[in-house]
Amino acid sequence: MAWAFVLTLQTLLPCHEDSQPSIRATEAPSRIRSRVSAGIVKGGRVGYVAVMQIDYTVQVWREDGQFIAHAMPLDVASSGPTPEAARNAVDQAVRLFLATAAEHGTLKEVLEDAGYRRVRREWRGPAWLGFEQRSCLAEV
Repeated sequence: MAWAFVLTLQTLLPCHEDSQPSIRATEAPSRIRSRVSAGIVKGGRVGYVAVMQIDYTVQVWREDGQFIAHAMPLDVASSGPTPEAARNAVDQAVRLFLATAAEHGTLKEVLEDAGYRRVRREWRGPAWLGFEQRSCLAEV
């Protein structure tokens, strides 16, 4: 059975694979409400997990009739027929990438390898100095 994984800012969502919310954060026990904002369902059982916010920068460009979105520094990419569809696809890919890393116990390593650092209870990405489009002459 597949996992249904939903992240939101305000809602606690024990959900089935059709992603229909069935409980709000305000209905969660008060000791959980302040620390939890995601729900995972597998086999009809609800589990609550802590959610972390991971910031990333997205570049979007057109390539062969598709729009490509690349999340830096995580190095996750996806595509779509429009820039917005590509952005939505890369957001979903990032959530799945991070959830998979957490499930395998490698999230800390993945984030550190991507340049994130832990400051107290949060992960901070690298501070970008700027973006440049460069070119070079290469002997081929």
